[in-house]
Amino acid sequence: MLGRFIPSEEIRLGRTKTVETQCLVNYTERKEYLKENFNFDWVQKMPLDMVREFHKHLDYESRVEELLAKHPFIMSTDPTLNMTSVFTSTQTEKIFQEGFIKKLCETTRNTRNIRLEAVQLLPESQTMYYIHPSGGRVTHTPPRHRVLYDIMKFIQSSHTFRSARPIRRAITCLMKTTTFIAPFDNFLRRMAYQLVSSIIIYKDTVMNVRIQRENALKLKAEERRQAAMLKSEARIQAAVLRTNARIEARNTVRKAKVDAAKKAKAERKADRDAMLLAEKEMKMVIHAQKNAAKVQEKEAAKAAKVQEKKAALAAKVQEKEAAKAAKVQEKEAAKAAKVQEKEAAKAA
Repeated sequence: MLGRFIPSEEIRLGRTKTVETQCLVNYTERKEYLKENFNFDWVQKMPLDMVREFHKHLDYESRVEELLAKHPFIMSTDPTLNMTSVFTSTQTEKIFQEGFIKKLCETTRNTRNIRLEAVQLLPESQTMYYIHPSGGRVTHTPPRHRVLYDIMKFIQSSHTFRSARPIRRAITCLMKTTTFIAPFDNFLRRMAYQLVSSIIIYKDTVMNVRIQRENALKLKAEERRQAAMLKSEARIQAAVLRTNARIEARNTVRKAKVDAAKKAKAERKADRDAMLLAEKEMKMVIHAQKNAAKVQEKEAAKAAKVQEKKAALAAKVQEKEAAKAAKVQEKEAAKAAKVQEKEAAKAA
């Protein structure tokens, strides 16, 4: 089944019958060889269910190595990539106290001792009795195990937390201390796994809190920036309103001046137009008077001509009537003369 996910040549190198392991006849030797040369990259290539099943049967030492490989900042000595770049000195001391000392030791009446559950994992020491040369009976009970004193000595020497060195030394102590007593060694490896796991979880918690705090600070800074922007915009708007008010007042004054000038100009024009109209009317009156005088003169001349014509006509009529009367008188005289002549003739 591994061939579906891992190349065959990688599996072939990991099998017990390879060239590297053919010389290891004992199964225990092959097992130890594979344990030292196991490739953790295989686990990442497996399906998730197989990874869970794999971790169920994985020993604590391998789990710690895997976690340290995934999170190199724990054992790193680089100041920019180690735990001091993530945790403060107070947090580092808290990790050491809570994850190492309190898990391994207990304090009773201001005395710190290894926890009883850890001591019970070591074989009990037998009490020895012997007779002193003076004749007295001496009882001697040797300590349980030298490793307990070494661990307590290590704990007492780790008191400075300006760096993450005590935690790295604690992990190394838990991983490298080997008493060849399987329960006790497994207890130390389990403590190392719990310490590394707690560091990783605590890092996520601290980073989440830090991210939340940074987000809150960013949000507060953004709110301050928005408030400053709003205040600036309000100040700008107020300045714009004041400027617009000044411009509007200036424009109103200018418009009033222009309107007054236009009104004065219109009044002057009206006065000029009125004067021109008066002059024009006066000229028209004078012209009308002149025309009326001319008409009167023409009418007087016509009347004079008519009167002259009438007088001439009357004179002509009188002359005609006088001529006619003269003719009549001449006729009557001629007729009277003729009558007289006739009468004279008759008389003669």
